[in-house]
Amino acid sequence: MPSLHDLPTPAMLVDVDVMEHNLTELADFAREIDRQVRPHTKTHKCPALGRRQLELGAVGLTVATAWEAEVFAAVTNDLFVARSMLDHVALKRLAALASRGTRMIVGVDSVEGVEALSRAATAYGAHMEARIEIDSGQNRCGVAPEEAAPLARHIRAAPHLDLDGIFTHEGHVYSVTGPGGVDSVAKRVAAAMEVAANAIRAENMEVHSVSVGSTPARFVTPRYEGITEMRPGTYIFNDLTAILLAAARPEDCAASVLTTVISQPCGRRVVVDAGRKALGSDGVARESVGYILEHPRAKFRAASEEHGIIDWHEDEELPRLGDRLRVVPYHVCPAVDLHDELVMVRGEEILDILPIEARGYGPLAKGME
Repeated sequence: MPSLHDLPTPAMLVDVDVMEHNLTELADFAREIDRQVRPHTKTHKCPALGRRQLELGAVGLTVATAWEAEVFAAVTNDLFVARSMLDHVALKRLAALASRGTRMIVGVDSVEGVEALSRAATAYGAHMEARIEIDSGQNRCGVAPEEAAPLARHIRAAPHLDLDGIFTHEGHVYSVTGPGGVDSVAKRVAAAMEVAANAIRAENMEVHSVSVGSTPARFVTPRYEGITEMRPGTYIFNDLTAILLAAARPEDCAASVLTTVISQPCGRRVVVDAGRKALGSDGVARESVGYILEHPRAKFRAASEEHGIIDWHEDEELPRLGDRLRVVPYHVCPAVDLHDELVMVRGEEILDILPIEARGYGPLAKGME
């Protein structure tokens, strides 16, 4: 295989040894505490990497869209869509997968969502499962814990549906500050899930899955009694957000964007060819677009579409035009979705190039068949 010198920039790199460490660390932890892992594939969107997660013990995979479900059905017959789906075309596509033998678990947080899922399953003569989303503090989707039981009753009465359990995304952990912040969020999340699960069980219904999902809290929330499953996504690669939250170290970041220095117009300003269309835009407003692995004191403060602007540290020698840098994105998930391929590397050697098959939403015609 060629070396990094032969790659055009910008390019999304994955250090295979760092990635493997991240994957095995979580798999070992899950075995230690006897929890199931159903990783979220929205981070890598690559079936080959989903297959590796399954090899390491994942019981199935988590997806966010019908397109992701269709792509990852090629590597597993056990999928969970971790959000409510009310688009009838998307539900039709999920029901079609279920009719062909894929176990489809779909998130719900409303009676309307349950009814729409039931209609799709019935139309295809398929059997599907529903997981109730619990709002454990993020204030996005989900029902209050005490409202889980009434929704569970609707699922029990719905044709072609079974209740699998409950789930939450403790995304508010990304807003914590100070020591003990993650622990405090995890404790409240576990308590909310216990209330919801007990309310459903009081109605003589089984709760098979009590599922949580968050990379910053991946080693905390799942330890609580009653949690059965974890769904981290970013952990496979990590990113600058994880570094800032002390959920990962720079050496734990497997994904980085290779970029070339294209201008050094004045002072300590350095311009590279990786902008928002290579790194994403989540960190732009925070003046923290990415983390430069070789030069951690440099500040990647701004980006336009195809330009990244870096303030070079005064104590370091300026790079030369044409030099290449590796930049860890502020938020790796949308950054990966901007690329077509993952370049799997060890040092300067390219080991493989993997297509990011589930990027975007897929061809529109796929849903109109």
